[in-house]
Amino acid sequence: MKIKLLIFVALFISCSENVVEQSFEREPADQEIKILYKHWFNDEVDTFNKTLTKDLVIDGEITIDFWFQKSEQSRIIDMLEQIDFWTIRDTLDQNPLDSAYVMIDPDPGIQELKIEYLNNSKTVYWYLINDYEDETARIKKINRLNIGNNIQRPRI
Repeated sequence: MKIKLLIFVALFISCSENVVEQSFEREPADQEIKILYKHWFNDEVDTFNKTLTKDLVIDGEITIDFWFQKSEQSRIIDMLEQIDFWTIRDTLDQNPLDSAYVMIDPDPGIQELKIEYLNNSKTVYWYLINDYEDETARIKKINRLNIGNNIQRPRI
């Protein structure tokens, strides 16, 4: 029984290592859409420079080579069209101080999403708490799609 358990654990560990190593191998892909997405404190997806930076909180930051695959780019482009990204205002200001609003502590500050696709280029700046619910919800759809997930994907 102990031998079976030992074999199972050894197989599990070796399979886990292979999955981790393979999951970060990305095939080279031209970037039809270029994205700079600065989120939370120091998390950043930058396909202009093909990098991803993850804030490790206690251990500083780590930057790795990163780009979106063709299928990921297609999903992002479809989402941009679905939410009519190009019509979102450029800046979603923080709630005024004289209104009741939620505070985030520590405050990550202003967030940024810059996208270049075909002949379009747009940069949107926003605070996590703002008065523009509709436009913030549209940005969150992009975040849930792929961009934000890729920030969280690498576990280095």
